[in-house]
Amino acid sequence: MSSGTRTTTGVMGFGHFTTTTIEGYEQIFMRGYPACDATGDWANAVPANCVDFALYGHANSEECDVAQWAYAGCRADGWYCTFDVSCDGSAGQSGSAFYTYETSLGNGPVVLGVYSKSECAGPACGTNHFPNGATRITPDIAYMLSYWKSQWGG
Repeated sequence: MSSGTRTTTGVMGFGHFTTTTIEGYEQIFMRGYPACDATGDWANAVPANCVDFALYGHANSEECDVAQWAYAGCRADGWYCTFDVSCDGSAGQSGSAFYTYETSLGNGPVVLGVYSKSECAGPACGTNHFPNGATRITPDIAYMLSYWKSQWGG
């Protein structure tokens, strides 16, 4: 490897924010490692210029809009548990973070949820501007993540 090449992944903070707060963020991003196999079940969902083992997602100049909040009360905290997004996503990216730098928690990226579903791919999406979805970090989930972090470090 060349000098200066990173060989480890970084970490992101996480937090739970109200629906109104998240909708007010101007820039939400999602990046991950999609499956680039053009012969598999999700061949029509392979992103353009997909490269195996390479980070893919919206560049810093692009925004990812959120909408269509769902499953109110699916956890004890009563918050909406999912939201749909306009970000491009693909098979293999499940668990990738939806994040922003706009929170009051500091200068680093803060995770709002994780990529968890795709409703359609390619031409099948038609006019669906929010084809992908995220599982949101609610107060209950933030508590569990904090507990696990306290038990196993990180």
